[in-house]
Amino acid sequence: MTHSRLHFSLAALLLTVSVAAQRTWIVDSRGGPGVDFTDLPPAVAAASAGDTVLVRANGGVQYESTRVEKGITIRGVDGASRLRDGMLITNVPGGETIVLDNFVIDEAAGFDPAIEALANEGTVVLERIVDPTFTSHIGSLHVDQCKLFIARGCNQSNRSGPIRFIRSTVFLIDCTYIGTFGPNATIECTDTDIHLSNCYIRGGDGTLLWPGCQWYVDPGAAIVGNYHCTFTIGKDCWLQGGELPICAVRGISLGNNGSNLVDPEAVIVDPTPSRLTVQPITTVHPGQGLLGGTLQVRTVGPERGATTLFASLSPARPPLLLPFGAVWLDPGLIIHIDAGAVLPGSRMRTSTIPLPHGSLPPNLPLLFQAVSLDRFGRVALSGPAITTIQ
Repeated sequence: MTHSRLHFSLAALLLTVSVAAQRTWIVDSRGGPGVDFTDLPPAVAAASAGDTVLVRANGGVQYESTRVEKGITIRGVDGASRLRDGMLITNVPGGETIVLDNFVIDEAAGFDPAIEALANEGTVVLERIVDPTFTSHIGSLHVDQCKLFIARGCNQSNRSGPIRFIRSTVFLIDCTYIGTFGPNATIECTDTDIHLSNCYIRGGDGTLLWPGCQWYVDPGAAIVGNYHCTFTIGKDCWLQGGELPICAVRGISLGNNGSNLVDPEAVIVDPTPSRLTVQPITTVHPGQGLLGGTLQVRTVGPERGATTLFASLSPARPPLLLPFGAVWLDPGLIIHIDAGAVLPGSRMRTSTIPLPHGSLPPNLPLLFQAVSLDRFGRVALSGPAITTIQ
């Protein structure tokens, strides 16, 4: 999936967020004319699916947490409202959407995450949620068995426990997630498809670690994928491992557990790159070619590495692994197009191929493959991609 297609799919998914409000309820701790309730729990109890609950900030007053099991919109107004001890969102039926928007989480206590989304067939959306590091809970977010979870514009920090996504489909857009301390990654995923766009995720500082911390799963990592996760990461994301003096630190770690990256275009920062266990996938993406014009082919490879692009007029046949130099491999079968460096801060190169009239027959399928060489000397071959010359 390319970055533009990722945004297109996000736009389509986010259309599900538009819910026709049936009634608007006003919550204001001061009471007064036009106010329906002075705290949040009775307002949620009174609301029906499709309703909107507006919670007035009132200069930082704390509203009580509650349990939500229906598709309603709960929105802080007149500034970010404050919610004490988080919220549980569970059993929202299919076809409904719960939106929690514009809240600061305060004083979440005990060993429960500040926000939990559990067993929801409906869509769960968090927008503009701020969960600062001084709250006392073990983790800021736990999502389990959610058919579709979307977070937009959120800024959440974990403490001794990670943010967890389990058995869910997750979209994170314009979000920041920061690890603080403790022997865990900032985000841990299990059996989850996760899509990131314009996110910044940083591993924690590991101040609770001690010798022998190898028992933990990648402490200080920004993201860890456990057991069959798929990550689609936009190029405008930044994933950075934390600063740990005694343990491996990773921007992203997938291990050998069936997890994988799909077109990872993020800037992935690892303070100890020799310990990085994941080699970025090399992919090739041809555009549409028109005789008399040009064909653009995008290759995605390792940052600060090199890629070489090949074309073939016949069924897929792997080229020799020669990532440098203008060479022909098997003339008439596999054609070397070009090679070049992938610059720091980028994971993409674009090759422009002229297509003069008469050079190729129309409706000809062309197959492309790319070879990459990363800065550690590792070579990778992309899968084939086909386009038709018109």
